[in-house]
Amino acid sequence: MQLKNLIFKCTWNNQRYRAKCKDPDCPNVTSTCKERRIHIHPDEPESCWEMNLFNRLEFGSGDNVSIRQSDPNKIVIFTTKKPNMNHRSIIGITRINKIKRNMIGTCSHGKYRYDLVIGDRDLFVEIPQEMDINYNDWDKRPWRRMLFRYLSDNDIRNILLKIKFEFKQREINSDVEEKLEKLIYLIS
Repeated sequence: MQLKNLIFKCTWNNQRYRAKCKDPDCPNVTSTCKERRIHIHPDEPESCWEMNLFNRLEFGSGDNVSIRQSDPNKIVIFTTKKPNMNHRSIIGITRINKIKRNMIGTCSHGKYRYDLVIGDRDLFVEIPQEMDINYNDWDKRPWRRMLFRYLSDNDIRNILLKIKFEFKQREINSDVEEKLEKLIYLIS
């Protein structure tokens, strides 16, 4: 089996994925997310994965779902659907540092298993909110239930090249280019 890269579907977070959403334009402050266990962090039932995504660089696979086709040193991309957008945008990218498998979470619905993907802080690139990298340019499949899907090295390479081009066009943060080069090298 050839290992693949991961793409995660994240809920929009208006605190740049570093704190709990604030009203009015963020869905995570509604009871609906907690009632349906959408992205609720198993160790912190009052919080979601998204509120600390860029602080911790970790994200769960979803209830009773295993990540079978990926391992450390592959790439993970985080996407979201920004308000008033009709496509998924790439918000961050990094190397998978570790996958903790068969973790146990508990909630009002009982116990469940999940896998925990932990990203590499040294190779993390956050995409500025004003920069829109349309994930649907590489993957047009509708996204239904799962929190993640797999993508080929070739598609990831093209995404990395697009991100590198966009940063260069805007002359943003020179250390990002070095990180992107290292990520491209990983999949070469």
